[in-house]
Amino acid sequence: IKFEKKQEFLGFASNKSFALIANYFDKTLLRNITAYSLAKKVFTKMSWAPSAKTVHLFIDGVYQGLYSAVETVKIAKKRVNIPDISDFVSSQETTKFEDYGFILEVNERQDEDFNFISEKKVPFSLKEPDGKDLNKDIDGDGIADINIDIDGDKKADINIDTDKDNKPNLNIDYKGNRKSMFNIDYDGDGKPDYNLVTDVTQEGVVCEINCDTNGDGWPDLNIDIDGDGKTDLDIDTNNDGIPDMNLDVDGDNKCDIMCDTDGDGKPDQNLIESPIGGGKHNGSSTTTGTPDTDQETASLILKFVDGETLSIEGIMPDDQPNYEVIRPYKTFTVENLSNVDLTYSIIMQVGLNTFTTNNFKYKLDATNGVQSFGYTVAPKVNSYLVKDVRIAKKTTQRYRVTFNLEGTNSPQNEDQGKKFTATFKIEVPQ
Repeated sequence: IKFEKKQEFLGFASNKSFALIANYFDKTLLRNITAYSLAKKVFTKMSWAPSAKTVHLFIDGVYQGLYSAVETVKIAKKRVNIPDISDFVSSQETTKFEDYGFILEVNERQDEDFNFISEKKVPFSLKEPDGKDLNKDIDGDGIADINIDIDGDKKADINIDTDKDNKPNLNIDYKGNRKSMFNIDYDGDGKPDYNLVTDVTQEGVVCEINCDTNGDGWPDLNIDIDGDGKTDLDIDTNNDGIPDMNLDVDGDNKCDIMCDTDGDGKPDQNLIESPIGGGKHNGSSTTTGTPDTDQETASLILKFVDGETLSIEGIMPDDQPNYEVIRPYKTFTVENLSNVDLTYSIIMQVGLNTFTTNNFKYKLDATNGVQSFGYTVAPKVNSYLVKDVRIAKKTTQRYRVTFNLEGTNSPQNEDQGKKFTATFKIEVPQ
């Protein structure tokens, strides 16, 4: 049993993980419960033993039988309370394995990532830490979001999640640039020291710099890039929760639209002022509000993880032996920063497509109401990726466009060395 958030379960201490044991081979249905009870009440010198209860299990109203509900064995303050190496893996510290704890399991199957047999011929597997939290993708787009190992030393360097809630707490990057810029831990004590992020979703919290408006751990408004205590990018000048000055669209630490170049607190370069329904706009960003316009001025931004242009060349068919299957992809988001719902379309502007057959295909995976679709033939000319998409106010929709050269169990020499380039533009209807 895995809950999304920590909670009490059947009177057990609050946690996210519990287990149901079927006791299928135990005709008495007593062995597990008796063992757990002995561990808790007789072998009292153990620092912790799992709590267990016998329960009747129903699924969709259908009786499944008598089960044992138990606490799972894991490193946690109210379970196996030992120093967890995954909690102290910042790049600033030198880790000594003898300073931390590990959970080993007697395991004949030897099916974990790390297994060994002791000198006494006992087979063990390493259960925790299991390394599964390293380079973790929390939004399903195929890109690591938290506990990112930059240098390959099996320790998290960027976006370190210290409390295992799938939110970064230390060494937080900026718009996927893989650099420590916020909540920097300088002394390796597992606590942020510099350029702190404030979660404004908490009741009564007031924020002026590095404001996390959606509670995901990353700052969204009034970004302080250099840690000097002054706002630099995505500035909300009128405290309406929407950035309206020095907007950084592509995450390069520079202003792209509504730029204040003379420091007077008003945008004077790359202005885009257009109320909803004020025309059609193509580009990395569409329309956005200004300090002098109404809150309901449209504010729709297209942001790319790794640049606006997609370029694919030399891709191999997915059925070729001795070749790694590579499926290039482009990831981006559409953000509605306004206080009203908006409608938009995205055009895939094809710069070049020299593939001969129809085996070069693409698919779309998207979130928050956008219709995903499976592999279809990649276009030769400009075409809509999505059309007339509705996006709710203050919402982000994520896109991942994946390309593949479909195999036909033949050499496909006609598609070798071909090239495809495209850019994605957003379109707002009149």
